[in-house]
Amino acid sequence: MTQARSGSRPRVVVLHESTRPDWHWITHHMPEVDWELVHAPTSRGKISDRIGTLAAAMRAAWAARRGALVVSLGPGVGSALEIARRLLRVRTPHVTYFLNFTDLPRGASLARFSLTYRTIDHLVVSATAERQIYAEHFGLDPRRIDVVLWGVNAPECADTLQDGAPYVCAVGGNARDYALLMKVAAARPHMRFVIVVRPQNLAGLDVPPNVEVRSNIPFPEAMAVVKGSRAMALPLATTETPCGHVTIVAAQYLGTPIVITDSKGVDDYIKHGETGLAVEAGSVEAMGAAIDRLWDNPAEARRIADAARAFVEAECTELNYVKHLRGLLAQQG
Repeated sequence: MTQARSGSRPRVVVLHESTRPDWHWITHHMPEVDWELVHAPTSRGKISDRIGTLAAAMRAAWAARRGALVVSLGPGVGSALEIARRLLRVRTPHVTYFLNFTDLPRGASLARFSLTYRTIDHLVVSATAERQIYAEHFGLDPRRIDVVLWGVNAPECADTLQDGAPYVCAVGGNARDYALLMKVAAARPHMRFVIVVRPQNLAGLDVPPNVEVRSNIPFPEAMAVVKGSRAMALPLATTETPCGHVTIVAAQYLGTPIVITDSKGVDDYIKHGETGLAVEAGSVEAMGAAIDRLWDNPAEARRIADAARAFVEAECTELNYVKHLRGLLAQQG
């Protein structure tokens, strides 16, 4: 296929949900590309959001009809863009990055995703385990699913750190087992815990007095909580959970050692005893013992944190997506 160009540059259209006015993804790394960014409304399950997303997908597909590639960022916009691409009979190859599900879809949603994903040219996940999980669940050829490790810059962090005694932090809401963490904290009244969660994450749970809860705070403030902590606890729901990549990489960039549930979904990022401590799923004792290990051994905590930072600085940068996208563009030329 002859690569579609604007002047001498290949044209790439990106459908995304970011609301940050300064957001530009990897465009600054690839000045050789003629970019067009199309914003879709962040989906909250409302009919109006779905209509808005499909309308944005139609604009992106139409803009890409003479492009080299059309890109979608996220599983929902990926499905919408593929519907639009079919309706408008746009033949420009489609690649979806950030394919990730906290809970695998069922019923009508499963049918829709399965149907649309079958004709997306490239699907990109952030963990090796996700390739097989999604291939089996959606009935896809795993050879069409690429693994690209979560690639970002070091997170923006507020200057103000948490006051008071040293603490263990927990951040994030997807597929977390906070019932387990509350039991761990309750058994350690001498330790301070600071957690950044959604209110629904703690619904029906007894929160011990040594646990301080932050909700709906700006991202840089959440990162300040991570940076100022002695360790991060990341209790995942199962041994298969492919979630937590964003939080893991952020903590590793910020030099905070991690205790995490041993899940196939995070094997690419956590090597037990090297870049973090991985513990048995559902075990209060194992999670607590690993936290104690980091709390009581600052030298070991620093060794693990330093190894983790070296790992993300080498393997989890935006250049991951630059390399992958350039490879796809080369295939079109």
